[in-house]
Amino acid sequence: MVAIKDMAIPSGIVPTIITGRLSKIVDNRALELGITNIFQGESDKLTVLKKIMAEKSIKAEETAYIGDDLNDAETMLFVKKGGGIIGAPANAVEKIKEIANYNCKRQGGDGAVREFIEYLLEKKF
Repeated sequence: MVAIKDMAIPSGIVPTIITGRLSKIVDNRALELGITNIFQGESDKLTVLKKIMAEKSIKAEETAYIGDDLNDAETMLFVKKGGGIIGAPANAVEKIKEIANYNCKRQGGDGAVREFIEYLLEKKF
C-alpha cells in the first residue's frame, strides 16, 4: 500500500509538491503516486501555497505541510499560525523541528511522509 495513493487521496487529502528543484525524477514519482499538483523551481513556496489555497478555497486550518529545511520555515509558520498542521521528518534541521506540530520518527526518503499521513488520518484531519 502506498500512503499517498492508497490512503491520503481516497481520504480527501490533495497532495501537492512545492519544490525549489527541477527534476524529471520528481515528475515521475508524482505520477506513480497520483500527485497532480506539482510546482517545481519555486523559490517562494509561500506565494505558491497561498495561490493554491485561494484557487481551491482552502483555509490554513485545512492545510497540512511537511518540510525539512530552512526554505520551508516561512510557509510552515504561515500554515501553523492559521491553525494547520505541520510535520517534519526526523532528519529535518532543528529550526524546522521546532516549528512542527508533529516530528516524525522516520527520516525523509524513509517513510516520513507515510508516517505524517497516518498521523493526519488518525487526527481525522
